[in-house]
Amino acid sequence: MPRVEKIELSDSHVKGRMAAAVLLLVVGVALIAYSFSKFLSTDAGWQEIEADAAGEFHCGGDFTFLYELGKGEASVNSEKKELTALYSDAAKTAYGIFNADVEIEGVANLWYLNHHPNEEIVVDEVLYNALSRVSDDGGRWIYLGPVYSIYDNLFYMSSPDGAVDFDPRLNPVIGELFQEICRFAKDSEAVNLELMGNSTIKLKVSEEYLAFTEAEELEDFIDFYWMKNAFIVDYLADRLLAEGYHHGVISSYDGYVRCLDDRGTIFAYQLYHEQEGMAVLSEVMEYTDPCSFVSFRSYPLNGLDYRRYLILSDGSVRTPYLSTVDGLDRCSIEELTVYARNMGCAEIALKAASVYIADGFQENTLSSLRETGIYAVYWESGEIRNNGPVLSIEDED
Repeated sequence: MPRVEKIELSDSHVKGRMAAAVLLLVVGVALIAYSFSKFLSTDAGWQEIEADAAGEFHCGGDFTFLYELGKGEASVNSEKKELTALYSDAAKTAYGIFNADVEIEGVANLWYLNHHPNEEIVVDEVLYNALSRVSDDGGRWIYLGPVYSIYDNLFYMSSPDGAVDFDPRLNPVIGELFQEICRFAKDSEAVNLELMGNSTIKLKVSEEYLAFTEAEELEDFIDFYWMKNAFIVDYLADRLLAEGYHHGVISSYDGYVRCLDDRGTIFAYQLYHEQEGMAVLSEVMEYTDPCSFVSFRSYPLNGLDYRRYLILSDGSVRTPYLSTVDGLDRCSIEELTVYARNMGCAEIALKAASVYIADGFQENTLSSLRETGIYAVYWESGEIRNNGPVLSIEDED
């Protein structure tokens, strides 16, 4: 195997220069294996495939899809054209299915479910399976929909000083409202998904909760929020694999990665660590074969992270990881990367969320994840630790 070429990413000053952060090809990671690119023509080799939905809305802007063209029987141009069409259609479909913010004609998405509580709704099988996984996991994060809809305004303030209007830590009124919403969100009698089979779902909402949301002018009962792209990247990957496209990597800007490649190609995954207020490229993990990664971070790293993080005037950071206890954001550790061979990003994220969205990091909680085949990389006492056998880690210096 030819030597792997790693892409160097500039270190961004997290707390002082977020506006100048560079949009990385892969958020917090570099997963690119250009094994043969220097020896092939410009049309073949590793290329970025971009979604093109002919003017229709799609979620392709949240993802980077890299694929090695020229390894099949079809010509490179034909392969790229067919792959682009497939990826574009998948990105358009995913945008519609998982959207909680927009009504889309003819699509029973999250927005539709939120606006038709206590009704039996037939949804796309993909959405049904995603909601089934959330229900099976037992976590209640998805039911923080009203909290997410308010809290999300933080990230679109023209100035950090405006955060007081929506920040539960700074605004006692918002804090009390979030606690009341959490009381309902934690109660399966107040709000719950009833999976009825045959892709039919009922979002059950109690009369008391309906009256409360009406009085507070709230509409969203459920929302994937921080885990949405975990489900989408799994859907995109599964669509590609089903059509025989195995030679690529899909990654989202917010830390979800699916490697599809099954040829023994060596990939590099870059690990960042916050040191003295800066995000530093610290280590590189090398791996081969299909693998899924989920990266949690307590700080922004790239240009799109303005949608998930806010740096306040005092240097403190607000993150998207909200607790069902009181609606406050919590990060038990600066960064936590979890990965597995035989499961998708959504399953990994749901299983690892309780470890990360917590008041403090409990290293012993990782052992239960390890028993399910989910391994973790993290920093403890200034040292990097990896409790899994899969990856080799090298110092970037």
